[in-house]
Amino acid sequence: MSNPKDKAKDQDTTPDGVPHSHPLRKVGVATGAVAGATTGAIAGPPGAIAGAVVGGAMGYVIGRVLDNEEESAAKHEEELDREIGVIGGNLGADESKKELPEELESHDRSWER
Repeated sequence: MSNPKDKAKDQDTTPDGVPHSHPLRKVGVATGAVAGATTGAIAGPPGAIAGAVVGGAMGYVIGRVLDNEEESAAKHEEELDREIGVIGGNLGADESKKELPEELESHDRSWER
């Protein structure tokens, strides 16, 4: 039987609540195992098996790094979108129509018309 905690390590949710299963880790393991097995095949079947194991482990590490970088970039992009008003803001709103602080309200604003 598989442990539910093991599944939780490789699967979490996106900010929208959609399950995310870290596909780059899985691809990294698969390609690493194939590359390792191919390289290890030079030494025969034991080399192919050892190469697949080592290649799969290295592929997992590389996939995890790539996945973390992708997640970090997405968070940074979301922060920038919030800052400029794409998310939860008023992107493209006329800045001249904003309320002025009280000390500036007495100034002539005829230039806005």
